[in-house]
Amino acid sequence: MRLKSLTPTDLAEPAVEFVARSTQPPGSPDWCQSGVRHLKKLWPFLEANQSAFQRELQQLREHRAWLVLPSPEAPYGSEDAMMLAELGVTAGVVSERLSNAQRYALEAGELRPPHRPAKLDNCPTYVRAEGGNSATYLAARLKREHSAIHARLAAGEFRSVRAAAMEAGIVTSRPRLSIPLDDLDAAGALLRRRLTPAQLIDLIAALAGEEHA
Repeated sequence: MRLKSLTPTDLAEPAVEFVARSTQPPGSPDWCQSGVRHLKKLWPFLEANQSAFQRELQQLREHRAWLVLPSPEAPYGSEDAMMLAELGVTAGVVSERLSNAQRYALEAGELRPPHRPAKLDNCPTYVRAEGGNSATYLAARLKREHSAIHARLAAGEFRSVRAAAMEAGIVTSRPRLSIPLDDLDAAGALLRRRLTPAQLIDLIAALAGEEHA
C-alpha cells in the first residue's frame, strides 16, 4: 500500500496559515498555534512528508511552544505534555517515528511503511555503471566514494540525498523552471503541475521562512 502524500487540496489550509503566520511574531501564541495545526495535519502522513514535518517540529522546539500553548496563562509546560494533548503520543514516539521515516527515505529512495525498516548499513555499494539520479543510486555512490558526506547525510545534516550528492559533486545541476511573475494564478498552476504535494509544502514553508528573515 502506497503511503499518502498531502494533495493540493490539502495544501490550501496550510498555505493560508503560512501567509497569516508570516505577520505574527515567531514564538507568539498565535504563531505557535498555527504551527501546531500544521503539525497535526502532517502527522497522519509523516512518512510521506517527513521533511516538512521535521522543519515544523524544529521551529516549535526552538521557540518552546509548550510554554505559551494552549495559553500563556496555563501552558502545557513540557514538549511531552503538548504532544500528548495535540497528537495523542509522547514526544519520544514522535521523534522515533520521524527518525524511522528519514531512515526509510534515505535507504530506499522511496518511503517504506514502518513495519519494513531499513538500515543504512544495507545500502548497496555497487550500482550500475550508467548512473542515474534516484536516491538509491546517489546514496550508494556517496557510501562508496564519499563516506564522510554519507555519514553526515545519515546524521541528518542534509535535507535530502540529492543535496548531499550536490555537495559531493555527484550532481552538478538543478532543473530550472520559468515562473510568470506577472500572472500569479498561472504561476500557481504551473507549480502545482510540476511539483509534488510534498515539494509544494516545502516551498510554502521556505517562502514563509523568508518572510521572517
